[in-house]
Amino acid sequence: MENFTKKRFAVIAAIIVVMAIAAGYPTEAKADTSQCNAAIKSVGYNTVTINANTGNYWHSGVAIFRSTSKNSGYKKIKVIERYGNSWTYRDTKLKSGKVYYYKVQTFEKYGKKRYYGVTSAIAGARPKLGAASIKKVISKNADSALITWNRVEGSTGYEIYRSDKAKGGYTLIKKVDRSKSVRYTDKGLTVGKRYYYIVKAYRNTTGKTVYAGGSKKVSVVIAPCKPGRPSIVVYGPTSENVSWAPAMGAQSYTIYRAEGNSNSYRKVMTTKATSYTFGDVNNGIYYSYKIKANVKIGNKCIRSEFSKAKGGYVDYYTYDNESFEHREKRIHYSEANYGTQAASEQNQVTITIRVWDFDSNGNKVTKNKSFKVNKYISESVKQAFEEIYNGNEKFPIHEIGAYSWRGDNSTSEHCLGIAIDINSNENCMMDGDTVVAGSFWKPYENPYSIPLDGEVARILKKYGFYQGDWGYRKDYMHFSYFGG
Repeated sequence: MENFTKKRFAVIAAIIVVMAIAAGYPTEAKADTSQCNAAIKSVGYNTVTINANTGNYWHSGVAIFRSTSKNSGYKKIKVIERYGNSWTYRDTKLKSGKVYYYKVQTFEKYGKKRYYGVTSAIAGARPKLGAASIKKVISKNADSALITWNRVEGSTGYEIYRSDKAKGGYTLIKKVDRSKSVRYTDKGLTVGKRYYYIVKAYRNTTGKTVYAGGSKKVSVVIAPCKPGRPSIVVYGPTSENVSWAPAMGAQSYTIYRAEGNSNSYRKVMTTKATSYTFGDVNNGIYYSYKIKANVKIGNKCIRSEFSKAKGGYVDYYTYDNESFEHREKRIHYSEANYGTQAASEQNQVTITIRVWDFDSNGNKVTKNKSFKVNKYISESVKQAFEEIYNGNEKFPIHEIGAYSWRGDNSTSEHCLGIAIDINSNENCMMDGDTVVAGSFWKPYENPYSIPLDGEVARILKKYGFYQGDWGYRKDYMHFSYFGG
């Protein structure tokens, strides 16, 4: 019975082999290798991939063999038991720079037994270190360049090469012996000169150093240091000075300016000095400045990066849009005190302005008006009324006042000398429909009444004084610095 069973299995196995041959499955390693192709590729410093493909022939799986000698010593390292015609395997923990040879053999599985067939041609690959890639090279401090690059997996360190030629001439300048260090500053360079850099990764193995290919070259021109953030000093209503500290390596400086809320800077001046006074600015306008340092090499100008920007209002006079904090700073200059009448009067001055008014015959004539006003805004008030006097309307003013002590507990801006009343009888104060001060307000009918959109209101607003229009409550004579 036992012999019969063995014979039966032998017959079945023979039938299976015959069926396999009939089905087109080769059963010997010497079969056509074009039916089994193996592509080997390095994908890292210690890894290769084996891609096996059998085209239109499908099999139960493949076995992968490896050797360090092309013609002998192959050992089975992996069996992939999956029906198909394409298989991939990653062979890891290999030595960088060493050549490994592979071959792949297909098999058919019947029951628990594998019947090996086609063997691929032998293919080899060398696990190799990935090449470094320079991220950027930037000029630093007018005499150095900062080189940064990507970290290469498996590297022991990096070598940095430099040339001052577009092609060739590279010299090893630094060996960075740490795999995690990916930056180096090359010092002692010449401003205005272009330098080219290449980085190579390497890996130390037993008794051997393996190098990756070099990175693509990246160049930089050594530029002057960027200037420090400028300072601004306002000299007058149309004049301000911009200054900055000298920048190493600079021969000249270019000033860029933006106006208002714009972030669009335009070149306005190049100078060899470290300051410049502009006479083309306007009071109440915000100007922002940035500086670049320059050096000229032949016919080429090398510029630094922009300095940090610095901006501010031309604030020689008070202005519209002036912040509350800036207004506070003006009237409390030198810690000015307004807590009592005596203290407040120490901060007042008498000014005289020119105004238009009518003579006894109804003709407009020039008159002088004197009144007390806060000394820290007195020049602004004089300038505003000079513009009103020179305006097209020639608006008549027969009465004007500013400083007036209204009591120790008063919050009136008149106590500080920063509110102005004009023609009080013809520009009444109203609480709803009730007149509480003055007699009336009839703009465009009575010549002394001030229109809300007239020249007087527009000019005083330009200098930061706002007509008393608080919704339910109106005070048409009243122009205040804090709007109260």
